[in-house]
Amino acid sequence: MAGGPVDPDGPVRVYLEVGETWTFAVALDWPGWARRARSGDAALAQLEEYRGRYRAAVTAPRADGPLEVVGSVPGNRTTDFGAPDARGPWDEEPLSPVGRQRQVDLLRDAWVTFDRIASSAPAELRKGPRGGGRDRDAVVATCGRPSGPTVPRSGPGRRPGPPGPSSATS
Repeated sequence: MAGGPVDPDGPVRVYLEVGETWTFAVALDWPGWARRARSGDAALAQLEEYRGRYRAAVTAPRADGPLEVVGSVPGNRTTDFGAPDARGPWDEEPLSPVGRQRQVDLLRDAWVTFDRIASSAPAELRKGPRGGGRDRDAVVATCGRPSGPTVPRSGPGRRPGPPGPSSATS
């Protein structure tokens, strides 16, 4: 069964999602740690460069090992739009109870970091070069989650995802 404890000094399992426009390097055991570039090597370099920022957002043991590409999948229109979307055989691996709890803990860490940053951001955010962009409250609203930190309950066969209105815990 996959998704058990992760050796912080062992290799960081990565897959490449290769589209026509973008290639993503995605850390399999570290949800949210993914970067894009125009080639596989550039995406891996971006992922490595982003390691410290990812570490700062989670309380799990550090991912200090080298990046190790374990597979590659073809991208799709979403990939070329700029978001990872393809599925690989590793997505079918069931999570162990330890792996499931680890995923929930990483998700909680992400929401705590998001809440901390959102609460310290000014209500009016700097607009882009062409005047586009949203203000803080509009950005927060796009997350589609109820107010307050909540995390969906996990169970057999369920991977944690962003909390939504139906996932509030009681």
